[in-house]
Amino acid sequence: MPDLPPAQDKYEKDILNWVNAAVAEGDRFLAAQYGYDEIQKCINYVQGDQVDKSKPKDLSNFSTNRLGKVSTDIVAALTDIKPLFAYRTANKRFNDQAEILNKLSTFWWMNNFIDLKLGGAIQLAIPAGCAYLQVIYNQDLQGGHGDLDVVPLDARDVLPIRPSTSISVQDMYGVVIRSVETVNYLHSKYPWMRSRIKADHDAAFYQPRQTAFSRMMNTIMTPVAAALRPQMGAGGFRIPGKEVRTVYIKDDSINETDEITRIGYGPEGERYSWSYEVLPGDMLYPRGRTIVCGKDIVFYDGPNVYWHGKFPLVKLYTDLSFVYPNSFLSKSILKDLIPHQDLLNEMVNGIADAVNQCLKRGIVADSRAIPRTLLEKLNSRKPGFKMMVNPSVGEGIKWQEPPVLPQYVFEFLQWLVTEIEYLSGSTDLSNLAKVKQIPAVESVEAIMQAMTPATRMRGRLMEIALREMAELVKFGFFQFYDAPRRIAVLGEDGVSLEDFDFDPGNLIPDETDMDYRGMPRTQRAIRHAHSFTFYVTPNSMLEVALVTKKMLMMRLRTMGEIDHQTFLESMEVPNIPQIDQRLQQEQMQQAQMAMMGATPQTGQIQGPGRRPTGQSPPHMESKDGGTRAAISES
Repeated sequence: MPDLPPAQDKYEKDILNWVNAAVAEGDRFLAAQYGYDEIQKCINYVQGDQVDKSKPKDLSNFSTNRLGKVSTDIVAALTDIKPLFAYRTANKRFNDQAEILNKLSTFWWMNNFIDLKLGGAIQLAIPAGCAYLQVIYNQDLQGGHGDLDVVPLDARDVLPIRPSTSISVQDMYGVVIRSVETVNYLHSKYPWMRSRIKADHDAAFYQPRQTAFSRMMNTIMTPVAAALRPQMGAGGFRIPGKEVRTVYIKDDSINETDEITRIGYGPEGERYSWSYEVLPGDMLYPRGRTIVCGKDIVFYDGPNVYWHGKFPLVKLYTDLSFVYPNSFLSKSILKDLIPHQDLLNEMVNGIADAVNQCLKRGIVADSRAIPRTLLEKLNSRKPGFKMMVNPSVGEGIKWQEPPVLPQYVFEFLQWLVTEIEYLSGSTDLSNLAKVKQIPAVESVEAIMQAMTPATRMRGRLMEIALREMAELVKFGFFQFYDAPRRIAVLGEDGVSLEDFDFDPGNLIPDETDMDYRGMPRTQRAIRHAHSFTFYVTPNSMLEVALVTKKMLMMRLRTMGEIDHQTFLESMEVPNIPQIDQRLQQEQMQQAQMAMMGATPQTGQIQGPGRRPTGQSPPHMESKDGGTRAAISES
């Protein structure tokens, strides 16, 4: 390893010592939280690892994985949403930019599979009580052109620095995101440090999250394991990897020199989109500080590269129990369900044992009437077997009658299944899946009223997480989507007047603008982005709420209270301009045919008699005094 200059070497050691101390403090804090040591057990149950390994082999030992089904139902329902990014601005001058943001968010959501990544975070939150979404700019997306990305993170991989009980991660002093990267990836990302990057973990079996017992045993057994580990590659690792810590902190350091300090400039002086200059006495890191390092090397130490100046993290909860002491992670949904799952498995295995006794009945034999060797070979399940006994010297054999299970056993079994579904809220989610066929208003209202408070609360917590994520994504659009990128995505609809001012190619007004006069680009960008807010209607994330809205829009359209385009937009119909153009062409053709006395379908002259049906498109009509809706086509 090449030697570093003494000043730089001391600086790097100080940074590493501080980060290592922060990691140790965060580990201790999380390990002391309620339910932390049971997270892995909950994950094992979801994956189906529920069998009792201590049971004898001749007893039934399998599981009916209701918790896996519950987890799948919850993830499916909470991700069955539309991209509800609705950006608004009070400044009418920027209405076109708000529309651009809304179109970009829809494209970004669908093109980068954000709903699946959101589902990954929910899947992680179910056993742990919470999870995180990391919103980053990933240069590897879109064929190397880069794009905003969302990475789901396990709650045990995000270590808080001086945490708070707030619902937002932004109220903490800092966070450490712990991960493991392959040595090959780090070599490609930091080629100038290639000789210093050494593997310290096996990326194939990396497990940074440990229980209190495993941490104690790891301290004792690590030297032994290292001596016995088979040499499978560099350092004995199957896939050489290195633990990486990404630290985001609120650093209040100031420029104590008498000169202007340049922050965020590249090694050759080129200016990046996140760079800026600091006057004497001003804060060095007004948007926060970022450190990326391993246990023995610092890869990056500088300003937060994102204009929003926030931690690029969103915390996703499953309930509000994080307000309790020592409950930073919140309560796992599966915490109350594991005892029910264990009892359900025990009962199912007991019933299976009873069935096996029916199929292979027990035998009681007199040792004087039947030899032991013959008794051991006897299989009571084998059909048509024959056996000779000598009743004069003993009682022969007796067949044991299998147990008769009372009816309440099966009733209790059904109660367990129902109770698991009720406590988890999956019963509500099954009902929500049925409303996609646009049922009657009364059915939707009944389902909404029957939803448990837990299901409604999870929907509200999802809205809070998505609102925070939308704020981070908004800044990302301003920072990373220049004019060519927006034109490639949206065509001419992606261009704004601000793309042609004295700071062209971006949506930010230039420094000659009256409201932004004299400001550098980063300050103008931050101020301009705050002109746009994200709005989401409360309790509107779940599919049942969207169905209710669609039914209302259908009624309003039938009554003539809304226009055609608004109705199609509410139904999420794509390509509305093309649809309108084609409808106009069809209407012109129908008018010409009508003048000639021809039918629109066949183009033939209509003679006397009743006109054929199907001459107009299907439409909604009110029947029975407006109490029900029906579809008519002629």
